[in-house]
Formats: sequence, C-alpha cells, structure tokens
Amino acid sequence: MKLEKGTIFGDYTLVEKKGDGSTAEVWECYNSAGVSKAIKIFAPYNLLDDYSKELIKEEFEKSRNLIHPNLVIPEEYIEYNNIPAIVMPLLEKSMWQEFLFRQGNINERNGKYKAGVFSEHYSVLLMNNIAKALRFLHQNSLIHNDIKPANILINKSNEDNDVEFYLTDFGITREIRDTIIRQTSRHNSLTFAYAAPEKLRGHSSTISSDVFSLGASIYELVFGADVKVPVGQILNNNGVLNFSSSHYSEPFLNLLNRMMEKEPNKRISIEEIIELSQSYLNKGSWPISRPEIQSQSTTGTSNFENYISHKSPEDFNIPKKKYKKTNGKDKEILLGKKWLIAVVVGSVLILSLFIYLYYGANFLKDNNINLIKINDKMYLVEKDGKVGIMDNNEEFIVPLEYESGEISGNNVKLYKDGKYEYIKIK
Repeated sequence: MKLEKGTIFGDYTLVEKKGDGSTAEVWECYNSAGVSKAIKIFAPYNLLDDYSKELIKEEFEKSRNLIHPNLVIPEEYIEYNNIPAIVMPLLEKSMWQEFLFRQGNINERNGKYKAGVFSEHYSVLLMNNIAKALRFLHQNSLIHNDIKPANILINKSNEDNDVEFYLTDFGITREIRDTIIRQTSRHNSLTFAYAAPEKLRGHSSTISSDVFSLGASIYELVFGADVKVPVGQILNNNGVLNFSSSHYSEPFLNLLNRMMEKEPNKRISIEEIIELSQSYLNKGSWPISRPEIQSQSTTGTSNFENYISHKSPEDFNIPKKKYKKTNGKDKEILLGKKWLIAVVVGSVLILSLFIYLYYGANFLKDNNINLIKINDKMYLVEKDGKVGIMDNNEEFIVPLEYESGEISGNNVKLYKDGKYEYIKIK
C-alpha cells in the first residue's frame, strides 16, 4: 500500500510523515471528527502474517494499560487492508527533529553538528522524565530496547522550563521487530548507534542496557556528536569518549559518563539517576557529595570519606614525628636526646613542650580528625565534616570551612555551597 499525504487509512487521513524505521512508518493524521492523531503503520509495503499481527495486537493490549505521565500511551489498534497500525496521541516532534531544528544550516559548518544547543536544565529535565518512564517500564518487567532521540517526543519546543518529554515505542518488543524484519527483508532491528556495548557483543538486553542507550542519546544531543560509529562499539574497541565541555557543568558530565560505563555492572542505576536529576531540578544546582579521589596506597579510586576515615596520623608518614598507642590512644612523643642543660634552659624546654602538646598534638590526637597526604609538606584534613589544608607544622594554610576536597597531583579542588575552587600546592 502506498502511503502519502491524503491517503485514507481506515477512519484516518494521512497528513505528514513524522518518521520511519525498520518496522513501521509514523504519520500525522486526523480522524473523521477532525481530531489530529499519530498513527504507526507496520510494514505498509509487505503484508505480515497472522502471527505477526497477533503479536502486535497483544503488545498493544499490554501497553495501553501502562499509564505513566512520561509514556506515549497507545489508544487504538486497527487493521486496514490487512495492514496493522496503532493510533496514538500526536505530540509536536521528536528530540531528533528538535536537535536538527536547533542545529540550523549545518552546511555552513561543513556538515558538522555543534555542541551546546540544549541547556543543562533542558538536558537534565529530559534525563529525569525519560528515566522515570524507564523505571516504570522496568517495574512492569519491560525493557525498552530501542531508546534513541527519535523515540523521545516533546510537547513543545520553545521554552526550557515548559517542556515535557515522553518515551514512545515501548510496547514494540524485540520479538515483534525481528519477526517483521524476517518477513520484510529489511535491516536489522537493533539501532546500533545507541546500543550498549554488551548488546553489540551479542548479549541480551537488560535494564542497564536501557540506561546506556538513554545516556548515549543525551550524549549525542548535548555534544552534537556524530554517532555513525556506535559509541558502544568505540568502548568495545577500548576507545575513549570525550566528556569535556565548556557548555555543561562537571557534575552533569560525570553523571552522563556513569550512564555510559562500558560494563553494565558499573553503570549508575535508574533510581540514582532520578534522585540526582530531581535534586538538580528542585534546587537549581547539583547535590554536594564526597568526590572520588585517587588512593595513594591502593590502585583505583575510592570515596573520599571512606578513604580517610579510620586513619590515624601515623598512616600518613608525617615527618619528624613518631606515634605509638598507649591504652588505645595516640600520644605524641617529642624525639630528642638527653643533654645536660642548665636549669633555665631546661625550664624553657619543658614549658615549650607543654604548650606544643596542648595546642598542637592535641589537635592530631583528636579521634575526629582524618588526614591524607598531598605532598611531603601538605595534608588534606577533615574534621567534624569540614575540610581544609594543613602543613607539617600543623598550621592551616586553608581553613576548615569546605565541605569536601579532591586531590589531583599537586592541585586540590575544594567544594563549598555547590561551587569549587582550585588550590595549587607548590
């Protein structure tokens, strides 16, 4: 059956093609009452067998009962001239169409897409809405298996704060896609560009695979990345993706990076994505958390709080000082040789020792203090939930007023009130 503007398909008149894929075409249409809808017509140029049509109808019956504010809920299953179709609400456009619209004339840039066409708030809202839809599907034992910008729809394209995102095509299972593919001799049903690395290696789809595909979709949209080579394939070939951008904050880019971990067991969960993105949307800033830093005694990275907790000062090789445990408590003993000295000189030394022990060593004895070595002269200090920098003389060169810290070589990044600043240690 030839589909074009004005074609009558049952009770619906086709107006404009909105998209097509390996299994179907999507058209804007209107019914006999003049109400605009979207209609997804399966294999319009190849008649499907009864088994395939029954599969589509069964999935329609299941998905029509999956009511969620961020899902496009199918409204009607019809067959016309033995061609199955599903009628849905009509939304303005897909994210892929919006992406192309915002790119403008790419011929002026030698066919290259530009980054940063979506604000961080817009991108986080998309992430949050679609993650909530995915959580709902996963709770109902459904894996989407084909998340891509073309399957994310929007209700309007003007203001960032007034847009809502919807996930579609969730009821079309891999079995339906593959069944249609076999009968129509079209391309493989898997959208490779956004597929998780494990799927490209031949493994079955999982909840974590959906997380990767959502991350890959957002990655393309915010970076203007050309995914002619699937990002999952790049990772499988031990390639590295670029997550640096002047358009977006470091916490957002880190979150996106965690969604696109190569190994599924290392990816962030849907629940945590929703929690972090919702906090950003509520407060306008990312939640402060203990950043990961490179451990100096073990390989890999470890959480700052876990790394410096339960440490005593001797673990950090503070020079010119020696510690021992007496009755379970650390006490500092000033090293020195016994010399015969004059009474006056001895009195001065004893007084100096008393002052040092009281004001200096008392600080290090405190069970609430945790240290990590920056270099031979400086230490990152945490006490009572506050972070600062102290030198070998136990003097603070940066006061205890920051919420967390991160060491990178001889540089320290200190976080406070949702912001950070670099401290260069010489």
